Amino acid sequence: MLLTSCSGGDPAGGDGPKVLNLSMPAPAVSLDPAAMMTTSMWATTLAYDSLIGLSPKGELVPALAESWGYVGNENKEFEIKLRPGVKFSDGTDLTAEVVIANLEHYRDEAPQGAKLDNIRAMTAVDPLTVDIELAKPQPNLTEYFTPPKGAGAMASGEALKNPEKMATESFGAGPYVLDPVNSVAKDSYTYIPNKNYWNPDAIHWDKVVLKVIENPNTVLAALKSGQIDLATGDFTTAAAADAAGLTVSTIPRQWFGVTLADRGGKLAKPLGDVRVRQALNYAVDRQKIVDGLLAPYGIPSDQIMMPGQPGFQDKQFYTYDVTKAKQLLAEAGYPNGFDLAVTTQNKRGIGLVTQAIADDWKQIGIKVDLTTDPDQGTYSPNQVSGKWPVFGLGYGTDGDIHYMTPAVFQPTGKTWNPLGTSDPTIDRMYEEAAANPDQNARNVIYKDMIAYLVEQAWFVPVALLPNFFYARDTVQPLELSPNNQFAAITYVEPAG
Repeated sequence: MLLTSCSGGDPAGGDGPKVLNLSMPAPAVSLDPAAMMTTSMWATTLAYDSLIGLSPKGELVPALAESWGYVGNENKEFEIKLRPGVKFSDGTDLTAEVVIANLEHYRDEAPQGAKLDNIRAMTAVDPLTVDIELAKPQPNLTEYFTPPKGAGAMASGEALKNPEKMATESFGAGPYVLDPVNSVAKDSYTYIPNKNYWNPDAIHWDKVVLKVIENPNTVLAALKSGQIDLATGDFTTAAAADAAGLTVSTIPRQWFGVTLADRGGKLAKPLGDVRVRQALNYAVDRQKIVDGLLAPYGIPSDQIMMPGQPGFQDKQFYTYDVTKAKQLLAEAGYPNGFDLAVTTQNKRGIGLVTQAIADDWKQIGIKVDLTTDPDQGTYSPNQVSGKWPVFGLGYGTDGDIHYMTPAVFQPTGKTWNPLGTSDPTIDRMYEEAAANPDQNARNVIYKDMIAYLVEQAWFVPVALLPNFFYARDTVQPLELSPNNQFAAITYVEPAG
């Protein structure tokens, strides 16, 4: 079904109010920024400024904090200098004590709150200065305090005293404030300008309406009919969006393929041999799979990082080579192949890619017993159960390797490393990078780390898929970058 109503307004300017109509693919579980999910990010970023801003080009810019940085040379102490005179939408002041209360709230309540567990102590040095002491080196606090990561979104101190109100109302210091009278929970959210906003020139709209539309074809229909101006998309509708004259903006965001989770050979003994894992990579015809399933937006790749991100290698590690794959299997003692259990999901075509990989593996004698779960609710428990040696997935990466390492490459990563693989080489590189104050030096280490992981063949990536955004000509074209893949929604302006 199409949307049954339209918010009206004049997106391009004219004589009427400037109204921006958006859609997002899932409702916000809560409007508390600590509960922010990627699919509902716009619902919080419209109302909650972060300590550190992120421009469409991916550049760090002052926001609620005027300056920030590490103290000393070990990445164990971080200082934030706040912008003076900032008020929240409820009229209360932004202070160092309020920042500390927000970070404590995020650590305690957010699904990703564990990423602040390394904070040993926080001190309000003065009303506008926060000092953060870390238990061990951590070079990525800056990124955590930007909008996509969520930890830097600040709510008023008064709201934090009654956090249950934050589920359905907004109490931020962002350019807009939720209009609850004209909003329907989990269906549509209306925002109006925040009269207390510290940067009024950055308010480009008289009203922003955010509508939940879960079906991608309904999203496309709503754009074509003019009911919405801007939306997220996916590769299943991108060609149709382009044919309809919409502006399709893309940025590489996730890789599709499989994780060879059983690197110790606990469930599938052959996977404990790196030669077997490498053979599974050589046996996949990535270009064929992209051409058949993911064209024209898929990019064949055997890597888990995106172009322009730290760690990305400008090279190909595994060419399609069935002879090489068979040779490696024979050397490992499996000249006739072996049986392999794999689980995957239908979501976004991931299951189709997994099936294509399984078809390619038949050429080297790998007989895949494939289970395709019908939905995320069934797949997720299987993924984390530790009962499957291989699972298909689409994994989104934003280049924060310091965060990815414990989440994906170490035993702490229960979702992406359910069998608890550990590797002393990875651990050593991670610790070296964490303690290095120089970003360029860290990037060299990260590049070596990713190359090592690819050569150890923990994964079989097939293709890089982008984030998609569709826009009508009522708004200015979006600008995306490897370090800001989610469309900085507060930067969007009317066309003309």
